[in-house]
Amino acid sequence: MEGHRRQGAPLRALSRGLRDMCNMPSTPSFEGIYYIEQILRHLIPCSIITPLDCFWEGSQLLGPESAVVIPGLNQRLLWTTLNPASVMQYMKQKMSEEKISFDFETVEQYMKRAAIGSGYMEKPCLNPLNPNCPDTAPNKNSTQPPDVGAILSGGCYGYAAKHMHWPEELIVGGAKRNRSGHLRKAQALQSVVQLMTEKEMYDQWQDNYKVHHLGWTQEKAAEVLNAWQRNFSREVEQLLRKQSRIATNYDIYVFSSAALDDILAKFSHPSALSIVIGVAVTVLYAFCTLLRWRDPVRGQSSVGVAGVLLMCFSTAAGLGLSALLGIVFNAASTQVVPFLALGLGVDHIFMLTAAYAESNRREQTKLILKKVGPSILFSACSTAGSFFAAAFIPVPALKVFCLQAAIVMCSNLAAALLVFPAMISLDLRRRTAGRADIFCCCFPVWKEQPKVAPPVLPLNNNNGRGARHPKSCNNNRVPLPAQNPLLEQRADSPGSSHSLASFSLANFAFQHYTPFLMRSCVKFLTVMGFLAALISSL
Repeated sequence: MEGHRRQGAPLRALSRGLRDMCNMPSTPSFEGIYYIEQILRHLIPCSIITPLDCFWEGSQLLGPESAVVIPGLNQRLLWTTLNPASVMQYMKQKMSEEKISFDFETVEQYMKRAAIGSGYMEKPCLNPLNPNCPDTAPNKNSTQPPDVGAILSGGCYGYAAKHMHWPEELIVGGAKRNRSGHLRKAQALQSVVQLMTEKEMYDQWQDNYKVHHLGWTQEKAAEVLNAWQRNFSREVEQLLRKQSRIATNYDIYVFSSAALDDILAKFSHPSALSIVIGVAVTVLYAFCTLLRWRDPVRGQSSVGVAGVLLMCFSTAAGLGLSALLGIVFNAASTQVVPFLALGLGVDHIFMLTAAYAESNRREQTKLILKKVGPSILFSACSTAGSFFAAAFIPVPALKVFCLQAAIVMCSNLAAALLVFPAMISLDLRRRTAGRADIFCCCFPVWKEQPKVAPPVLPLNNNNGRGARHPKSCNNNRVPLPAQNPLLEQRADSPGSSHSLASFSLANFAFQHYTPFLMRSCVKFLTVMGFLAALISSL
């Protein structure tokens, strides 16, 4: 901080130091002797909140950059050697002897209201053996180190004690205390440099000749402030690289409003790589789970991949509609909404493909929508309605997130119920034509092997010879009815237990998981577990 106090942040031909943009207390105006007002303006330092204000070393941050010389006073004034009260008394006596009239009462009232006394001259030194430590310090030339914890307890005071009280919670973090309440140990110390707002900086410099050729506006003032803050962060990083001992013993972090703006701007732009990876993983999952090696005609990997890509495009369309409606994007909307919408949209796709897998060739798309369409519609409407209801939260970031999520949910619902059934209809034509699921246009028509009936063995007579002319036998038994072809078709359907592969997830659910859940003890333990979780959460 001491090293960067002299650094500037250039904007074209303009250069700024810390004193040009920091927040400083105002000084009273005087008539007559103008140099008194100039002296006060040079002496009044920037407002810096730091635990060093409890010690004399805090004066080293206040400057000024060049010492102030007072006529008749053989001393160059710096805050490291300045006692405002004694200087005030000396000037008052000196000017009264020279019969120079000046309104010292205004200055005295100003110092009294701000509780400006001896400055830093009566504060303890962190290094009592420092030759620059003033003689008025309570621990001057002491061989004992100062009790830093006791001094920091209750906070610190700047040179104007009435207006510059830094609470302990503002400058010390992770505090541990003894029985008397004094600080025994702290995990972090914090210093804060208070800068002007862009409007304050614009008002202060708008009449200065240095900015007349720059087209001085509040936007330019904000640019200067942001440039200075970024330069400050770079200076600290360079200092830590040069002095590795400090970086090894301490963890030093720099934070500013410009750094916060940079972080928000960085995360407000979606990462193309992460989106591509997420889409690729979802496409690969849909392809592998819906692929059928033994029955490529009934495979659904192509329609599943098309549905995942459809959800990606509908999510992009929903975000585009949000931008068209004037809804701003933030980190939550660009980093969370795309993946959330993709996951919920793919759920609709898998529900439709599951119903499509259980259908036969005679069933049309309308029957598939009749099975799962209401479930998809009601679940999506409830989700979108929840997001729309949450948009009334009086937090701008959450409000934007909820509105964008609700719009994207509606877009995905429309794509799942209007566009994806058309894809199912096209895939139904492919299945009817007997073409394979993957590269249906490249491979020939898939022909199933006809089922060969088992040979009928001739009946043996008592002599062991085959009967060439079987005897007809008439009895009064009623012949069995012919088998129902619809039942045969359902038995051979993909959803039946006969068609499940021995290693498939569906077979595991049918053979093991469902019977396990249907046990009475499992039902009882499940209900009791949920009740226990509910009671413990309350």
